[in-house]
Amino acid sequence: MQKTNRSVVERPHEESWIQSTELEQRNARDAGRQRMELAAELGTEDAATLDALIAVGIDRDNLPAVEWIPMVLVAWADGLVQSGEREAILRATGGDGFPPDHPAHALLLGWLETPPTPRLLGAWQAYLTSVSRRENAGSLRAREAWVRARAREVAEADGGWLGFAKVSSEEGGMMLELARAFRTAQRA
Repeated sequence: MQKTNRSVVERPHEESWIQSTELEQRNARDAGRQRMELAAELGTEDAATLDALIAVGIDRDNLPAVEWIPMVLVAWADGLVQSGEREAILRATGGDGFPPDHPAHALLLGWLETPPTPRLLGAWQAYLTSVSRRENAGSLRAREAWVRARAREVAEADGGWLGFAKVSSEEGGMMLELARAFRTAQRA
């Protein structure tokens, strides 16, 4: 009977384990760094807010995209992003937000391609609550007016019949949900 060198047999598994452990450690360090950078940028240490934002792809570099989540949600409210809604969002981001070569633009495009999960609304609500703790009432009202105006532009961008009923009931429902989020954030 031939003896096998036990260390030779175990070595590939050992190396694989070491590589996977190193990858896990590197990912944990990267996640920790990402969390610290996002916390510094937002001025919050609230773990729930940071986790919610990270879960939907937000980091320090693409943070401006979070401001456009309400418009994405309105566009998807009826289950499909219409071409006019998409164009309205992208046109507005160029004027009010960020240029097409900004990292936030790529994230926004992804959100416009894939139907959102409830996590996207939850992340925006957590962000809004965090921001409302630092902003004065006037700034928060201005933010709400900006969101309402952009959301209405998106809702009216595609739809209607002969100029009537441009906002679907689903889009109207989402805009009410956004307004409720502002009321909740003001009380936080």
